[in-house]
Amino acid sequence: MIYTFFTLGIFESFFLATILFFKKNKSLPDNILAFSFAMIGINILFSCLECYNKDHHFAYPFLINISSPLVMLHGPLLWSYSKSQTTPKFHFKLKNIIHFVPFIILLLYHYLAFYRHSPAERVEMAKTESFVHTFIYQFLLFFMIIVIFSYMISCIIILNKHKKNIENYFSNKSKIDMQWLKLVIFGAMFTYIVVYTLIILNEYYHFTTFKTSEAIGYCMATILVFIWGFYGIQQTQIFSSFKIGYFKDDTVEMPDNKDEDVNKLLMVMTTSKPFLDPELTIAKLSEISGISVTKVSTLLNIKLNKTFFDFINMYRIEEFKTQLQNPENNNLTLLGISFNCGFNSKATFNRVFKNYMLTTPKAYKSSIEKK
Repeated sequence: MIYTFFTLGIFESFFLATILFFKKNKSLPDNILAFSFAMIGINILFSCLECYNKDHHFAYPFLINISSPLVMLHGPLLWSYSKSQTTPKFHFKLKNIIHFVPFIILLLYHYLAFYRHSPAERVEMAKTESFVHTFIYQFLLFFMIIVIFSYMISCIIILNKHKKNIENYFSNKSKIDMQWLKLVIFGAMFTYIVVYTLIILNEYYHFTTFKTSEAIGYCMATILVFIWGFYGIQQTQIFSSFKIGYFKDDTVEMPDNKDEDVNKLLMVMTTSKPFLDPELTIAKLSEISGISVTKVSTLLNIKLNKTFFDFINMYRIEEFKTQLQNPENNNLTLLGISFNCGFNSKATFNRVFKNYMLTTPKAYKSSIEKK
């Protein structure tokens, strides 16, 4: 049974990596994702070979503990993907080499503890699992736990910051908020918790082997790889149409004619109704209004105390309320009307409407029908 999961994990990892490697118009996140799947595929393959070797009485000593060091690459790869998807024109810098230090440390430990020994010695250590009771192993185990969970938490912080950031530049978040990646990260955290809990408890109760605990983790990883691949391949490049300067300017620039600019912005929203465009961004609104992106952002955040996302969707909700009472729309569903008002997602529409009106669209429609 366990080899079935191994086979699935290896196949889907290399299959997804191949699709991404040959994808047209690849972005940096696509390349990172392809490399991640290839590395995970190798990791699962090595673990499968280790289990096969163990089941055949360690007939191939060179296969002993070849997969463990690769675990230290999971965190940096996930961090790199999260960072590349949420940072405009992200690129690797020399200082990013530090992310590979934990992997080098673990690789060095495995060389000193296993690889440099004779085949007979390696087989003996694998059979008795004597290394599990050494201080250096226990120290490195907790080191691995700390490093891995530090990366997981760092990725969640990156995604939370990204979610807040895009509200200042986009009017729709349904395809760019990266919440699916947060699901993958939490799934990865749960997998690591299960595996390391089994490994630690096994030191006291001896109900299974170290390799069995590790193999369970790779079987669970098979499911995560599928989820990551399913959404990752569909994920578009978030900042491909944005000028990078919009994100580098963190200064607050309030124009002298701030009231005039506010009135001009509100007039554009009323007369031109740019919010009807489902793909409206702050860059597009800047072009329509003739007000710079920096000024629009500053006016919204300081003068109107709203994010771009809230500001645009407020107008969409008001437009929805108007169109709902238009007899010409009686043949349309609530969702159909919402799409006419600039929404492109049922979930976003329902969430925004409830936050703004403190009731659901259906309840609101019932309330006005009773009047």
